[in-house]
Amino acid sequence: MKEALINKQKNINGFMMIENNIAFPSLKRLAADMGISVNTIVVYRNILVIYGLIKKIIRRKNENGSYQSSMYQLVRFDNNLSNE
Repeated sequence: MKEALINKQKNINGFMMIENNIAFPSLKRLAADMGISVNTIVVYRNILVIYGLIKKIIRRKNENGSYQSSMYQLVRFDNNLSNE
């Protein structure tokens, strides 16, 4: 089980720009790699946004005037959380 989780982490890291924590795999690719449906990916992505674990980056128009795909950024938390 632990090995499977490590392999999934490697797959996710392959889609990330580490310097700004932005991942860019397609929903279809994520679903295929994880063995779940695209709808399941969307449901859980929305939950991660609601709980503030990732944030949606507003879509921009490209030079042709059409919108680019939305991007999501991982939210980093301070490791030195106090027990207040």
